[in-house]
Amino acid sequence: MKHLLQLVRRFRRSERGALSVETVIMFPILLWAYGAMFVYWDIYKNLNTNLKATYTIADLISREPDPMTPAYIDGAGGIYRYLLRSPDDGDIRVTVVAMDSDPVTNANVLALRWSYGTNQMAPRTDLTGIAGEIPIMAAGDNLIIVESRVAWDPPMLFGLEARQITNRVFTSPRFVPQVLFNPNPPTT
Repeated sequence: MKHLLQLVRRFRRSERGALSVETVIMFPILLWAYGAMFVYWDIYKNLNTNLKATYTIADLISREPDPMTPAYIDGAGGIYRYLLRSPDDGDIRVTVVAMDSDPVTNANVLALRWSYGTNQMAPRTDLTGIAGEIPIMAAGDNLIIVESRVAWDPPMLFGLEARQITNRVFTSPRFVPQVLFNPNPPTT
């Protein structure tokens, strides 16, 4: 009996094998944490890249003094996709709105001047859904709205599902009062 008590005390004080047990417990948790950080970093990187690319296209269009053409905006869409460095095709939509004064009521009214979308992004026919997001504008002001969309698939399944990353950037024309659109430019 005395010998059995000594064995129990020695077993209780022994720390041999503790590292193996801790490793077996912690290693799956560390793997999960590493995978989750990788996925969350990936979406953060993609959100940031998409936003910067959208701002770049908005700035590019705001500085253009000549009327926009479908070829120009399609080219801007190509620049957007290049900036994304994404295997998925991204889409952009450029819309110009103005704050007009209603001649009857003399109230300010938002008016859609023109809209054009690349690839699968259709042009806007009205301002439904975004009228509340448009910043306050003075009568006669024009505003360029660049919307972007790209698909994101998580590299691993760690709580985030595939989704569309979308952004909407508002900017004013820089060098002209209004950015014009010519849907049928002359061929040269």
